[in-house]
Amino acid sequence: MRPKVAIVGVGPGGPAQVTPAAREALRSSEMVVSWDLNLGPVRELVAGKQIWLQRPADYRDVAARAARAAFATGAATAVVRIGDPTVSGGLDNLLELYAGAEVRVVPGISSVQAAAAVAGIELHRAVVFSFHDEDRRNAEERDFLLEAHRRGRHLVVLVGPSMRPADLAQFLMENGTDPATPAVVGSRLTLPEERVDRCTLAEMALREYDWLSVVVV
Repeated sequence: MRPKVAIVGVGPGGPAQVTPAAREALRSSEMVVSWDLNLGPVRELVAGKQIWLQRPADYRDVAARAARAAFATGAATAVVRIGDPTVSGGLDNLLELYAGAEVRVVPGISSVQAAAAVAGIELHRAVVFSFHDEDRRNAEERDFLLEAHRRGRHLVVLVGPSMRPADLAQFLMENGTDPATPAVVGSRLTLPEERVDRCTLAEMALREYDWLSVVVV
């Protein structure tokens, strides 16, 4: 069967940032594939549906089994992604997994946009980097990050295990960036516990932040 599959961005975490299009895609779905964190702003919309819950130890296997179930049954499926599926959402892998299905991508508000708004920058003057995953390309990304900064672009960095805010600050300073360079760290943006820290790189290098953070330099 050729199932209908919506890859749905549900915003950075706050329910107010979930778009009407995302809400409608979730309401019309029969099966939902998601990490538990991603369901936070839309949990009431998926109540009673068949949910394939992904965890660090089995997320690839769950995604594959859910895709096979969608093709076997023809069930309308929503794959939920926090933020926007086109921003560090594994979109390439999902499109490959659901090749042959009737797929649409429902964009959402990303934490990248939320961080840019807080920092007061335009994204066309920035380069977005993601270190959410341990990736063999991370070394190349670090080189590109330096090149973009040297060319006068803002850096918008989704931090992760291999590049936390303090690591980013230290990396930039070790490669010639002025320690007094201003930065903005947004943690858990749009959520009630949102924290925004305006600091220098030198200050950022000495502080700890939530792993759900975005840095703008």
